[in-house]
Amino acid sequence: MGIILKIIDLRDKYLPSMGGTELYIDQIGRYMVRNGHNVNVLTTTMGYYNAPYNIVRLQFNPLIHRFVERQKSLLYYRWLLKESFDILHLHTFSPRFHIFNLISYPIFNIAKLKKAKVVFTLHGSKQLYWYMWDQIKTEIRKSNFVIFVDYHMLKYVKELGIKNFSYIPTPINTSIFHPMLKNEKLLEFYNLYNKFVILSISRLEQDRNVIELLEMARKLKGYSDIIFMIIGSGSLGNYYKSLTKKWGCKNIIFVGKIFNLYIPEYLSIADVLVNPINVGGIGRAALEAMACGKPVLRKVIEDDHPHLKDEINFIRYTKNNFITKLLLIKNDEELMLKIGENARSFVVDHASTDLVGKRIESIYQRLLL
Repeated sequence: MGIILKIIDLRDKYLPSMGGTELYIDQIGRYMVRNGHNVNVLTTTMGYYNAPYNIVRLQFNPLIHRFVERQKSLLYYRWLLKESFDILHLHTFSPRFHIFNLISYPIFNIAKLKKAKVVFTLHGSKQLYWYMWDQIKTEIRKSNFVIFVDYHMLKYVKELGIKNFSYIPTPINTSIFHPMLKNEKLLEFYNLYNKFVILSISRLEQDRNVIELLEMARKLKGYSDIIFMIIGSGSLGNYYKSLTKKWGCKNIIFVGKIFNLYIPEYLSIADVLVNPINVGGIGRAALEAMACGKPVLRKVIEDDHPHLKDEINFIRYTKNNFITKLLLIKNDEELMLKIGENARSFVVDHASTDLVGKRIESIYQRLLL
């Protein structure tokens, strides 16, 4: 008999096609369905998304702005109270749900009433969630099992005295993200022939530290063959465009936000991917680039996965040596190929969708013994 799984995604739109946590949930949901389990994703979505699992759309009244969060929470409580389930898999949500304490206690009490097990997946790092860490700690301690996607979170989870936990990286579909020939249409559209393309995929928000990458582009604007391509959107988008125009940077292309499905095509025209964020471990964008055989330049602020090795399957840099590291790999084609091949192997061995799905499925099965 399959596992009856309920996943809660507290978002106004459930759009896995845009990436992020929703894509994580979608990939695991599809894996579970393929293996005979009953999957329901609970969301307050107002959009449409076709999936092999059941998406439960809980509608609320958006006109009552003051009580929107409470409305949503009550919808979840009511739905869960009348349904049966074996596993309730929670994910770190939008900050407002933690701050208003509308999830933790009732949700866990309902799961206990139903004699169900709770799995909690922590997306991101303690530094990203510093302003609500106390609330998240409560949720972690109440869970039957904790999964974290950033390796450096291992020490923080241990500090909480959690016994049932596991590091499982973000799942990557290696049949979609794989080495491919450069997309000729994109090369022509952006006029990138004979250019060394540095790609960054990130929200344009302060905590993503994209400004540092733009400052590096400013320093390198004298190199006519180096182009910086920025994929993503956010509240700082217009500011960044205005600022780089003021700097006279003609070596930066702002692409905007695109569907995750098209990311492999953009990765095909990139030579390297740069992840300038100062906190957290290796995220989806870096893993997707690695799966495509692209060298990734990233900072390592805290403990890293033991199989990630500098100048073996990625390039480690700091703000002070970024240009040196970049030019090193730009001028060494053999090193680029070696790092790209090793990067692909790392993802296949540690983060492929089927591998991650199998590990999560085994956790569910152990909890139900």
